[in-house]
Amino acid sequence: MLMLNCPSCHRRLPLTEVFGGGGIVCSSCNSELEPRSSLALYAGLILAILASDAVTRVAKGASLNFIAQLVSGSIAGIVIGCLAYALVVRYRIRETKGAVLKL
Repeated sequence: MLMLNCPSCHRRLPLTEVFGGGGIVCSSCNSELEPRSSLALYAGLILAILASDAVTRVAKGASLNFIAQLVSGSIAGIVIGCLAYALVVRYRIRETKGAVLKL
């Protein structure tokens, strides 16, 4: 099964953490994680657009009506985009700033 690993403890991160909103925290070692770059987001978006376009063209060739083309293209785009993001994204441990004491 496709699951991402924590860079600190190398245990698997559940997909609910990866696709959930807000910060990502490893449930095993409680490390705060962040994506290494925005490349994964862009790759997922581009693949989602391409998949949506391809499925819409196939639906149009099968003589489906406009609503069916729109729904099937949207669903395919969302599924392929999420899978591409999960395949490409890698995490690093978030750097925390040290406490500053004012005297």
